[in-house]
Amino acid sequence: MKVTVIDPSSRMAGRTVLTVSSAFFLLPFAYAYACGAYVLSFTAFATAAASSNYWRDPVPGRRLSVDLMMAKVDCAVFFLTAYRNVSEGWISCIVWPNAVLIGVLYAASCRAWYQRRPSWVAFHFVFHVTVVLTQLLIVRSTHAYVRTW
Repeated sequence: MKVTVIDPSSRMAGRTVLTVSSAFFLLPFAYAYACGAYVLSFTAFATAAASSNYWRDPVPGRRLSVDLMMAKVDCAVFFLTAYRNVSEGWISCIVWPNAVLIGVLYAASCRAWYQRRPSWVAFHFVFHVTVVLTQLLIVRSTHAYVRTW
């Protein structure tokens, strides 16, 4: 029987953890849908699907391209929504520093992966969690904004 050892610095090392953390994007999907923010809901669902699909077997190709494209669309939609609607003081004190943190975590994840350090999985996991929490706050702020119309 042949045992396959996965290099901890490879993309395959964190595939289970990152597939599960990609499914966390279903939280903003459900919350946005319940709040009636259907564009945010659809965007979060498509991102969860693309990201989970990529991380279940992370190899370069079409699935990676779709995941990266959806991540960019998701970032743009949520950033523009936050720019227009995040006005509550306590939410804005969390959302905007988190936006910077998201960029730092993504860059740290990429750098650690290129340097073949196993810590890239932890950085990317925390990146996913931070994105989800920030999206939930943006949806909450958007929902509060919609209620005032």
